[in-house]
Amino acid sequence: MIDPEFIARCNSLEFQKTVELQRKEFHYKSNKWQRENPELQAACNRKYLKTEKGKISNKRKTAIYNKRIRELARELSRQEKEAVRMFYVNCPKGYEVDHIIPISKGGKHHITNLQYLPWIENRRKHAKLDWKPKDQTQPPLSER
Repeated sequence: MIDPEFIARCNSLEFQKTVELQRKEFHYKSNKWQRENPELQAACNRKYLKTEKGKISNKRKTAIYNKRIRELARELSRQEKEAVRMFYVNCPKGYEVDHIIPISKGGKHHITNLQYLPWIENRRKHAKLDWKPKDQTQPPLSER
């Protein structure tokens, strides 16, 4: 005789697997569309950021990021804070300060984790850990 609890556990596991597969399939399809339509995706993002909901979402993300920076800065000594400040102040024109290991991935807001990147490469990198630059040429500032 088969235990009814065993059947219930099997059904539950099967349901969980089905839900997980559906999520993966949806994620794959949406990412596929994004990969095939980068211009449309960028236009949709720009349009969303102009809406009230997009503005609130962007403010929330910025506030969370700034809070992380403040929390990480508490761990720095006065000399380290000054070194980070000077790193930002001395950033060359057309470049941006980038965290080598992104803050969102556990990186520190420390001078050893900062680098200068051309602004376009910094935008491409976003929060990736396995990023490689596409080219070493700096685009003109007029494209910015």
